[in-house]
Amino acid sequence: MKKALTFLNEERLIAFKVEDVRDHVQVSKAILASVSSKVPNYSKFMADIVARACINSTPDNPKNFDIDNIRVVHILGSAIEDSTLVRGFLIKRSVEGSIDRMIKPRIAIYSCPLDTMYAETKGTVLIQNATELLNYSRGEEELAEKFVQKLVNANINVVVTGGTISDIVLHFLDKYKMMVVRILSKFELRRVARAVRATILSKLEAPTPEEVGTSDDVGVEEIASEKVVIFKR
Repeated sequence: MKKALTFLNEERLIAFKVEDVRDHVQVSKAILASVSSKVPNYSKFMADIVARACINSTPDNPKNFDIDNIRVVHILGSAIEDSTLVRGFLIKRSVEGSIDRMIKPRIAIYSCPLDTMYAETKGTVLIQNATELLNYSRGEEELAEKFVQKLVNANINVVVTGGTISDIVLHFLDKYKMMVVRILSKFELRRVARAVRATILSKLEAPTPEEVGTSDDVGVEEIASEKVVIFKR
């Protein structure tokens, strides 16, 4: 007995088709069905924000779109209607030093601690008198200032690190008017580097021009009584 095969017309199965992936109206309409199952009472509002975020993160070739370029940050103290789109990268931390804003900065990113005395093994220093103590701290200060001076010569305005920051290095960074941001997560550090198009450095050396990141504006803003750092592009 022979079976009868029936072929469906693919065009009859299409309910809606996005012709332009950069058209906000078309993208939000396509996203609405998926968002409605997650937040039914705020589906249109959230679909609008998600559509704008997707369009903002779409590269020149839409086929290279990466969903990891869109992040969601939860901040307590407001309602869902207060949600907004940030064109850039947001970190739920304040800055480490006294400088809290830079316009058109040049950014250096380090995965190592900003500490001139940092070593892989621990050691003990025996100081017998006040002169030795002064000489010890003076040598550490000279190393810290020499490192910061290299950043000054490279025209660095913002320093981002994934490790600890010594008080002496932080003092000289404030002295030369540099903004310092510390990121605890290595994954977030990589995302910041990708957002500002910088190379993560593993040692305390001044970055080359190819390793320096850029941004339109980096600064501290207060959202629902919580201070955050935003890298805007």
